[in-house]
Amino acid sequence: MDSPGEDREAVLAKIRAEVDAVLAAGEVPDRARWADLLPEGDDELDTLIELRTFRHQQAVGELDVDDAERLLADIEAEIQDALNQGKTPDLVVYEARYPHLANRIERLGSTHEFVYDALSGDHVPASVAHKEDDAQTALGRYRVLGRIADHPVGTAYLSVSDDPPERVELLVLDARIPRGLGWEIVREADQSRSLQGPGLLPAREVGDVRGVRFVVSEHKAGVSLSQVLMDLAFHGGERTLEHAMPPYGRPVGDEHSAEDRAEANANGAQAAAVLGADSVHVRRSIALVRDIARIVAAAHVKGRLHRNLSPSALVIARDGAPWVRWFGLTRYLPPPRPVAVRTPLWRAPELLAGAEVTKIDWRADVWGVGALLFSMLRFEPPLLLHPGDMDRSRVLREGADRIERQLAAVLPVLRPTLSRALSWDPSARHASCEALADELDSLLQRLDSGSRVTPPQREPPKKRRGWFRRRG
Repeated sequence: MDSPGEDREAVLAKIRAEVDAVLAAGEVPDRARWADLLPEGDDELDTLIELRTFRHQQAVGELDVDDAERLLADIEAEIQDALNQGKTPDLVVYEARYPHLANRIERLGSTHEFVYDALSGDHVPASVAHKEDDAQTALGRYRVLGRIADHPVGTAYLSVSDDPPERVELLVLDARIPRGLGWEIVREADQSRSLQGPGLLPAREVGDVRGVRFVVSEHKAGVSLSQVLMDLAFHGGERTLEHAMPPYGRPVGDEHSAEDRAEANANGAQAAAVLGADSVHVRRSIALVRDIARIVAAAHVKGRLHRNLSPSALVIARDGAPWVRWFGLTRYLPPPRPVAVRTPLWRAPELLAGAEVTKIDWRADVWGVGALLFSMLRFEPPLLLHPGDMDRSRVLREGADRIERQLAAVLPVLRPTLSRALSWDPSARHASCEALADELDSLLQRLDSGSRVTPPQREPPKKRRGWFRRRG
C-alpha cells in the first residue's frame, strides 16, 4: 500500500480507477501492476480486473449472445470439474464477475449439484430448485438474485456484491412504511453490527438508494426453520428432521406457493400427532431450541433484543448449526393486526400492547424461544390472532387462556417448561434465555437417561403426496 494508514477500501477504489483508465486507453490490464497493493488478495484482484473488463466490453458493445453462451459453457465445465473433485463450486465468484448471467449461473449450479447427488446416491430433494428468469435488480453495488423470505418490515433477498464478490442478505423495507419510521428501523438494525460470534448474523450496512431503504446482513447458506417445518407439515409426519434439515437432509417445495402453504396447513395437525410425540423428534427439537436460546442469550449480553423469533428468523446452516438473523428490526413496529385469516404471532404478548407498555426486556425473547419449541412440536405458534381480535383488548383479555389450551396438546413432560416460558406474565418466565437453555439441557439429559416419551396409539398415517409427485 502507498502508506500504512491507507485502508483496503481506498486501495480497491484506486485499483478500480486505474484499471478503468487502462481499459479506456485500449490496453489490457496487467495484474502485476497492482499485485503489491493487495499482497494477500490475488483472487480478489483477478476478480476485480475481470469485472471491470467485462463492464468495459459491455459498455462498448463487444459482448454478444455468443459470448454469453461461451461463458456459460466454460462456467458449466468448471462447476462439473469441481463436483467431480468432491469440491463445492463457488458460484458467488462467477455471479459477481458476470452479474448479467447471475441467475443462469445459479440455475447451472443447482442443476449440476442435483444430478451429482443423484448419481452418487446421496439424499436429494427430488426436485431442482429453479429460479424465475426475471432480470435481476441492481440496488447500489448489490444485485438481487432471488427472494429469501418475508419479514414484518419488508422482504429479504439473496444478493451478491461485486467488490468483493460475496453473497449477502438484502432486506428491503416495505415502501408503505412511513419514511420516519423506516429510518428508525434502519438505525436500530445498524446497531446490530456489534453482534459478532457463533450463531449471530449481524447487519453489515444500511442505506437508501433512490428512496429504497435496505439493510445488508451477512448471509449464511442453508435453509430456514420455517422451510423445515413447512416440509414436515406438508408431508403429515412422513418425513422427519433427518430428511428435512441439514446436514443430511433438506426441505423440498416452495415456501412462497399459496398451494403448498395451504396443503401444509391442512396436514399440520397430522404432523403434530405423528412427530409431536415421537421421542427422536422431541429430543432433536429440544436440542436445536436449546442452542438457539444460548445464541439469543449471547446477544442479550451485548445489549440487543430480537423481539420476533419466528421460524423464518432461524437459518440452519449446511453443517446443521442454527444461526439467528434479523436482530433489531421490530422495535418500532406497531402491534400486529389480524387480517381475514388467522395470523401467526411470534412476538411476546407484551408487544401486543404497543405504546401501553413502555418496558420490554429480555423476557420477550424468552417467550420467543418457547414459541419456537412449541412450533416444532405442534407446527403452529402458541398464539394466533383471529379476525375478531382487531380490537386488541380481546386478545389481551383471552390470550392467556388460549395459550393454556394450546399447551394441553403438548406432551406432559414438556408442559412445565413451556408453560413457564410462554407465561402471559413476563415476571413468571425464566429469568433469562440462558436459564431456559439450562432447563432444556436438563430436560434433554433426563430424557436421554431413561425418561420415556411414549407416543399415543393412533391409526397409521395416510400417505402424503410429495411435491415432486404432485407436480410431476
